[in-house]
Amino acid sequence: MEKKEPQNIWSKLSEICYRSMTVSFFFVAFLAMIDFPCSYEFCYLVLLSLMILTVVLVILSGLKESAIIRQKIKQFEYLPEGLYTITDALTEQKIGQLSNIHVDFLRKKFLEQGMDDNYFYFLSEIVEMFIDTENPDEVLAKFLRQSIEGKDVIELFWERAQK
Repeated sequence: MEKKEPQNIWSKLSEICYRSMTVSFFFVAFLAMIDFPCSYEFCYLVLLSLMILTVVLVILSGLKESAIIRQKIKQFEYLPEGLYTITDALTEQKIGQLSNIHVDFLRKKFLEQGMDDNYFYFLSEIVEMFIDTENPDEVLAKFLRQSIEGKDVIELFWERAQK
């Protein structure tokens, strides 16, 4: 069953309000164009009210999105304890297993797609530079060197090991 993303009601409301504001603007312009005798002050007041409401709803939408992002980061801050199987994405060959501590260390240093991503892309130069600058423990350094040995690029993905 596919997990649904939480909906941001503020975003939907701001979209509706923006569309209403656009329609109102064109309606006022149309009335002015045909010299329809009406209270333009009322039309401008409605238009201004919709503009203010749209801005408020966009701000609330941003706050809601920010809360959703913080929740996702917290959810994926640490991996559950255990071993994780590391696989070469190009050859689909299992390379080995790393502890959750090692995978977390790599996630926090390399992930660009988000903490829920389970994919790493390494160039051989980056692996060596990473080992020199970040000083991972011997197990992780040895694992990375063996993984990239003889290759210019490696794409790895990880998943929780089956018990």
